Amino acid sequence: MRLVKRVVGLPGETLEVRHRGVYINGRKLDEPYAVHIDPREMERRDSFGPVVIPPENFFLMGDNRDNSNDSRFWGFAPRKA
Repeated sequence: MRLVKRVVGLPGETLEVRHRGVYINGRKLDEPYAVHIDPREMERRDSFGPVVIPPENFFLMGDNRDNSNDSRFWGFAPRKA
């Protein structure tokens, strides 16, 4: 299976999603590419973490954030993948 996702978190970083904003080590990312079309806010999708990304792993998210099956749901992506 092929996935097209954006790497938003690197090994050792603390990642948190707060009200749809992605924060790395407490600093909000500027993400002009992120798309949100659903006016509802959902817990796991729009607020997540904080989590520390383990060594040799990455946190991936799709740009269509309301409909993306990504690390918020299936966990970290190992470097070897």
